[in-house]
Amino acid sequence: MSGELALRGVTQTALILPDDLPLEAWEQTGETLGRVDSARQWWIGDWLNYGEWRYGEKYAQGMDATGLDYSTLNSYRWVCERIENVRRRTNLSFGHHEAVAAFDAADQDEWLDRAEAKGWSVYELRKQIRNRAAVDPPPPPEGTYRTLVIDPPWPVEKILREVRPKQGPALEYPVMQLDEIGELPVSALADPEGCHIYLWVTHKFLPAGLDLFERWGVAYQCQLTWIKNVGITPFSWMYDTEHVLFGRVGSLDLDRKGLRLSIEAATQGHSAKPDEFYERVVQASPEPRLEMFARRAREGFKSWGTEELANAA
Repeated sequence: MSGELALRGVTQTALILPDDLPLEAWEQTGETLGRVDSARQWWIGDWLNYGEWRYGEKYAQGMDATGLDYSTLNSYRWVCERIENVRRRTNLSFGHHEAVAAFDAADQDEWLDRAEAKGWSVYELRKQIRNRAAVDPPPPPEGTYRTLVIDPPWPVEKILREVRPKQGPALEYPVMQLDEIGELPVSALADPEGCHIYLWVTHKFLPAGLDLFERWGVAYQCQLTWIKNVGITPFSWMYDTEHVLFGRVGSLDLDRKGLRLSIEAATQGHSAKPDEFYERVVQASPEPRLEMFARRAREGFKSWGTEELANAA
């Protein structure tokens, strides 16, 4: 940004300029003021990163000073941390940079280069990212399983707000419609002699999850709850939990009784489920186990799904 603010003082309702301000400085000040709106998020994010580097975490002071909530400040801080100032594009918005911040530096530059060259809006950039992420899942594995863990890509739309800590507003994976999720071969994969089914659901799609259980012939029993160390407040409540519907095909008993339904664990990255959940599944449910839409391979589970396939490529 060229130009500096040549000021005697700034208040909430006034901009006070020096009496002897040269014309060139006055023009530079005007240019800077014209960029304030688009630069504000960068300035606050860099300010927070400096505070964390210099004084330790200072979110309470940041909220008091700016009037913004924790999640908004953390989003600004994270994007600025992920994309150093020498790689930021002045003719692209903060939203463009936020959309690519989760990628490594080379991929960030590639997407920002393309957005610049093609004049993409933030919406179009997110759409292009989703299209590239879309891959067809491999054929379902053969055989049946005693345990199925299903984490489907529900047809959610990221709320276009500056609130999600350490994540951009775009979904970096393809979603499926409810009828497509319903057509998953869960009934064919579940051992008819007995199978435990774990289905991750969002708050919005919890009723749909129960409908899917009925469609797949799964008897619902209970709900596991992941209590996170962070949350978001989109409209009213703070959403700091995710849920897993547990049900059975047949009458397969738990390997271990008395396990807690609550799981307290920190978030581990975009859409990733905590290791503590898988440890609980291993304690409760027998092999062979299949994880559908796996993010990565895990010991004790066969992995199947789009993200595991893409990561292996």
